Amino acid sequence: MASVLLTPVLEGVIVQHSGSEKPAITPFNIPHSRSVHGNTFLLGLKLEPSSQTISINEAVKLVDEQAGTLKELLGKHGAILFRNFPIKFTTDFQAFVRAFKLPNPHHEVGLSGKRTTVTDDVKTANEEPPDVKFSYHSGYGGSAHFPGILFFYSQIAKGEWQSNGALQVVQKLPAIRKIASTGKPIFFNGFVSVYGRARDNHALEAPYKGDDEKYHFPTTYGDGLGIPIKYLERLLKLSDEIGFLVPWEESHVSLIDNFTVQHARSPWVGKRSLLASLWDGHGQFLTS
Repeated sequence: MASVLLTPVLEGVIVQHSGSEKPAITPFNIPHSRSVHGNTFLLGLKLEPSSQTISINEAVKLVDEQAGTLKELLGKHGAILFRNFPIKFTTDFQAFVRAFKLPNPHHEVGLSGKRTTVTDDVKTANEEPPDVKFSYHSGYGGSAHFPGILFFYSQIAKGEWQSNGALQVVQKLPAIRKIASTGKPIFFNGFVSVYGRARDNHALEAPYKGDDEKYHFPTTYGDGLGIPIKYLERLLKLSDEIGFLVPWEESHVSLIDNFTVQHARSPWVGKRSLLASLWDGHGQFLTS
């Protein structure tokens, strides 16, 4: 099978050079997508012809051949939604992820969400009840140890969007960092989501125990002073205004550059299954 060339051109659109009968990765328009810093967000890429006629091995080979270009596109657009790939099982998703040839799977150290390990590289997404909302946040943005790449796989997409003696450990981390490759400042953290969960569970006052029986300790400034509620509310509002609701369908995969794009979760009703795969080594921040 001949390789397919993906070429970035004006406004972040890509073109492919391939015979119509050969498997190819081509762009598609996602409703309500927008231009961010001159690039399309969210970028949609689909497999043609239909995944019904292409095996997972063929699809993985195509991704493997174009891994470098796909990673360049990720760095440019921040997030990619893959459609029409023949990903039906967890093993298919794992093969798809590994085709990107990323350095290392991310090993979580503390702050782990409620997850179940499925394979070496794949876990369930956070298993909190479906009525629990997660506001926008950088993956593990409240930790000094965080992944560079996030994959989310829509395994089942049905549904409609909608003082115990423990020791508290905190870290002092910058709220804004600069990407080493571009020098651009990035709002990389998770404290807006932390505030949103605390507010929704009526845990904004000491001892910060919420309706969910969990403790939601607030993020503070570096000197220990509290961040005014009006600032946190403003950040929540801005996040919702500029956020993009991914149009999930079964077998879709969303690839996210964790250094530049935050993610969230909206409540839903019905049955849904979402898997995640986290990877290190995509980039780094400036240290000074």
